[in-house]
Amino acid sequence: MAPLSDATTTETDADAEPAALPGDGLREGIIDDLRSRIGEALLDTHITPNDDLWVRVSTESWAESVAAL
Repeated sequence: MAPLSDATTTETDADAEPAALPGDGLREGIIDDLRSRIGEALLDTHITPNDDLWVRVSTESWAESVAAL
C-alpha cells in the first residue's frame, strides 16, 4: 500500500519566512522628508497604514513645518 503523503517534501508554515507587516511607503516618505527639513522640531508621529498620518511638531516650528509640507 502506498503512503498517504508524497515522497517530496514541501515547505511547512514553520519554515516559511514571516509575512511582512503592512506598511505605508507614502506616509513614511512624508515623515522622512519632514524630518530631514525640520530635524528635532518633529516631536512625534503616528501612521495608520493607508489611512492617516499625524505629526507633532514644536510650537516654534509650525511655520517652517507648514512650508516644508
